[in-house]
Amino acid sequence: MAQILNNVGQNEYLPYAPIQFQGAPGGQDYAEVGHVGIDVVNNVGYIAGNQVNGLQTWMAVAAATGTATTALTINPGNLVVTAGNETITAGNLTVSAGTITATVGSITAGTTVTAGTSIAATTSILAGTTITSTAGAITATNGNFVATAAGTGVTLGGGATITCGTGAPTSTPPQGSLYLRLDGSTTATRLYSRGVAGWIAITTAS
Repeated sequence: MAQILNNVGQNEYLPYAPIQFQGAPGGQDYAEVGHVGIDVVNNVGYIAGNQVNGLQTWMAVAAATGTATTALTINPGNLVVTAGNETITAGNLTVSAGTITATVGSITAGTTVTAGTSIAATTSILAGTTITSTAGAITATNGNFVATAAGTGVTLGGGATITCGTGAPTSTPPQGSLYLRLDGSTTATRLYSRGVAGWIAITTAS
């Protein structure tokens, strides 16, 4: 049952501490306009509004989970996750100024992570599809850039690629691309460069 406060007029003030309710507050739970109440059972906050027809109105603030239904914008400032994950299944997380830091945990995107300047990771960056930096660099201080799918690798500015695989290369990337042959056993079968008409074997020292 919620706490009931009676005979609270416009010139009477409640203590600063929020009112603790055992459920959602009702019309007979009177409080000064603007006073904060908390449903401690369901972890929902409320703010007292005006009285209508002698009944108190309460405006729900948000659930304790802090769910954003569309987009969350922080400008300026930082979003710091000290433990856990920052997961967005639909929508955007936009930080106009500041950084997004996950001290323990990860930042996960279902499709694409796009950075205007740089994405830096001290261990690894894992993407199911694409990581795009429109201006800047993707830096792994301690770790590797890993492309696990067959035939994938690194795409450089201009479109040239660096890939590896077994057997002679058969793909058709832009001219200037490089191919490292994992099963190359001679000086003419370890490294290839993409020319105008096709792949050209590069003679290695040994």
